[in-house]
Amino acid sequence: MYLVSHLRRRSRIHKHIEEENGCILPQELVDECLSHLPSSSRELKACSLVCRAWCYTAQRLIFNVVSVAWTTVQYQRLEKTLRVSPHLIPYIRTLALHRSSSPEVQSSAFEKICTLPFTHLENVYIFHHSDVTLQSAKAMRRLLSLPTLRLLDIQCTFEESPAFLAIWDGCSPSIRHLHLRCRKRSFGPLRAKQFSVSSVRIVPESLKIDLSSNIDEWLNHNQCPIDFSRLAVLAVDAHTAVLSWPRMAPSLRTLEALNFSSRGKDSIDLSLLPNLLFLRIDSISWLSVQVALDTIATIPASSRIHEIILCIATPEAPVCDQLDAEISGLSFPYLSCVGLEMPIPDYNRWAPHFSRLCFKDLLVRTSTGNDWFETQIHRRNALH
Repeated sequence: MYLVSHLRRRSRIHKHIEEENGCILPQELVDECLSHLPSSSRELKACSLVCRAWCYTAQRLIFNVVSVAWTTVQYQRLEKTLRVSPHLIPYIRTLALHRSSSPEVQSSAFEKICTLPFTHLENVYIFHHSDVTLQSAKAMRRLLSLPTLRLLDIQCTFEESPAFLAIWDGCSPSIRHLHLRCRKRSFGPLRAKQFSVSSVRIVPESLKIDLSSNIDEWLNHNQCPIDFSRLAVLAVDAHTAVLSWPRMAPSLRTLEALNFSSRGKDSIDLSLLPNLLFLRIDSISWLSVQVALDTIATIPASSRIHEIILCIATPEAPVCDQLDAEISGLSFPYLSCVGLEMPIPDYNRWAPHFSRLCFKDLLVRTSTGNDWFETQIHRRNALH
């Protein structure tokens, strides 16, 4: 009788749960199952309509990463959705905004998204290919001032200096990872007298600079709100002179990972980076291999470097033989691998040209699909 009574009571409980939520699985299992679906998949969107227990988890996964493409319709649709359902705003952790140089995206639609009351936004990607106006800059500044912001990737073009400088006025000190791809259309540099003194400083752990045009003076000026003194990861294009900037001097002792392009005219003295652990040299070719060789030659025998990655743009036998001879001839006590960043067929073809590194069991292939800078950011986040 006890068993029959227990089963009847359990049946009533399950019936009540089904009436309330339509689901009898523990919420942890529901969350785990739904987390394996892509955030943009139709299946996940369909799951949000199944029952209440599935709805909130599915919505959280769908709106975890929000990317708005080039049309005004998409901006307006997102703005309307978040205005009607404000409970979705805390779910947004990553926001990517694209605005082309064509008038397809109205400035007002772009600015409305920038000024939404985000509460948990951590990563912001802005790809603003039309000229930034002062009004758009002030809207973008709302995103940059969020206290939850950790990563900022900004690509923009601008005609007038005040519009660009207004973006950084009052930026959030919580930003730890910064990728700058900014270009000034006119040839005139940013004048020091145009700079405003910001009371807030960004102290990034990782920095990637694609120096397109005319922001060098701003980056190297004392009134620039970016403080380079605690940099652990630095990625620069062919503009290797960044490391010689006076404001960069404190970071020479804190840098753990460096990526640079061998297309630059000058090599880098790596003996100035005593704590360097990870090195990636990009765009190596027969025209630029000497810059790569000269840079590698500056690594001291006491170096703590763990990993060297070579991205060879145009593999040729002489280039591979030179790199193999130079790297294998140096003795680094902590070096664990030398990676060739190339597809598997290319690696199988060119690995035999690195016979000395193969003999030392140091040569490995690294995937071309992984963004080195993003990988280093994940490594830093894992440490904290």
